Amino acid sequence: MPPTATATSTNTPTATATPTSEPEPEDINQDGSVDVLDVQLCVNVFLGSDSDPAIVSRADVNGNGVVNVLDVQLTVNAFLHGQLGPTARQRTDPM
Repeated sequence: MPPTATATSTNTPTATATPTSEPEPEDINQDGSVDVLDVQLCVNVFLGSDSDPAIVSRADVNGNGVVNVLDVQLTVNAFLHGQLGPTARQRTDPM
């Protein structure tokens, strides 16, 4: 007869990551990364096809009170080139 294996369980603790900071402004869906989904959400708000108040608020990436092409540009740049520094987020729409 071949040997048999018996499964045993142990109560070994497993480490889990705990978020320690707020999501980046460009992370509109707050999933921990800036990706094409964030770009799409920002574009949808800009075009008026997404009116969820929480999404609209987060899509105002530069915090100037309006979701416009500048917010889309910041989100796209963050997606393509990594997270932007604080100076890029401080820009506001001159209009």
